[in-house]
Amino acid sequence: MIPSAVHLCFLVLIFVPSLSHAFTAPAGICRHGRSCISRQQRPHRLAAVADASAEKPPWAGKSMLSDVVNAVINNKVLGGIAKLGARRAMISTAEDNGIAWSKEVERMAQPQVRAELESAMRAVDGNIAYPDYYRESFHGYDSPGNLNWLAASEAESAAYVMSMRIWPKEGLTPPAAQQRVRAEVTDAVRDFAERHRQQLGGVYNTLTNQGTNGRILDVGCSVGLSTRYLRNAFPRADLAGVDLSPHFLAVAQMREKEAKTAKLEGPVGADEGSWLAADAPPIQWVHAKAEDLPDAADSVDLMVVWFLCHEMPQHAIQATLKEAYRVLKPGGVLVVHDTDPRSQTLRNLPPLLFTLMKSTEPWSDQYYEFDMEGAMRSLGFHGVEYQAANHRHRNVLAYKPTG
Repeated sequence: MIPSAVHLCFLVLIFVPSLSHAFTAPAGICRHGRSCISRQQRPHRLAAVADASAEKPPWAGKSMLSDVVNAVINNKVLGGIAKLGARRAMISTAEDNGIAWSKEVERMAQPQVRAELESAMRAVDGNIAYPDYYRESFHGYDSPGNLNWLAASEAESAAYVMSMRIWPKEGLTPPAAQQRVRAEVTDAVRDFAERHRQQLGGVYNTLTNQGTNGRILDVGCSVGLSTRYLRNAFPRADLAGVDLSPHFLAVAQMREKEAKTAKLEGPVGADEGSWLAADAPPIQWVHAKAEDLPDAADSVDLMVVWFLCHEMPQHAIQATLKEAYRVLKPGGVLVVHDTDPRSQTLRNLPPLLFTLMKSTEPWSDQYYEFDMEGAMRSLGFHGVEYQAANHRHRNVLAYKPTG
């Protein structure tokens, strides 16, 4: 039986789209200067910055609207409906845009492919004790969310859907949209390196492809799509993809092999941005927690954290940033790319969409209230810089001081 109060909240959220504005506080005086780069210098990154006084969407964190949404999500019946709706929306968007979501799932389930994946997973599995927060249900999958083959089989398709939704009116193909998302980080890293060249020391050579053996970590690499893009952006680096799901890492290994043999089958067919040269240095696939990396202190030139922090509670985000500071070399760079709490697009999502989105992200409230820039500064990072990568996502960059 659905509790009547929760049921009423659900109906109001869906059928009264203007409700969210009733819970939104009037905008205060904008606090200027939060970005280190002027709008004129980088219009493609900063044009979409939301009012800096709005640190999070009204439906996230501690607010009346957030409480209403959470009541819906935490109800077993309504929460299940929301998760199912979110999943169906993803698959529908994929198939409508030429992303072969279902076909890829079927391919991964074929006995020969599954046997290869099982073998790869056994080889990479570090027998980690998974933290409690990771055993939650992510992205509409049954708990534990990322520790199953269905999630691993669908992750790459979901990444293409995510990128397509950023620029729905531009007519981009899924590979073109994905390439733009990845370039938002790699271009930002190179730009950051140029502007902080004196402070980065020898790390500058790695980030501008003038060095040979610099160490780069892709933390929260999922099934390795982002890592393959990093390999092409930094072809001579010592590159590792790190993830907590051995299922994801097994798929990442298989996809790397396919990419190198020019037989990269996948949900979008040919995505040249994710292909690898046959002689490309191998990628290391590391089963580890972002908060407890196996790398030695002062050994990493660049650590990229791509779409990971919104899947963590605040204590885990803080621990990940602290671990980044430990493993980075003096002059090493950290970049966090994730959803932007200041995004006006996210603030203006209709109630049905933000309810569906929150239903698949158990730690989003904590993420949206986490002060990423402040945490980096408190740990000792220098040059901490916020950028709106696009109208939905942000980059936060910083470097470890050399002195």
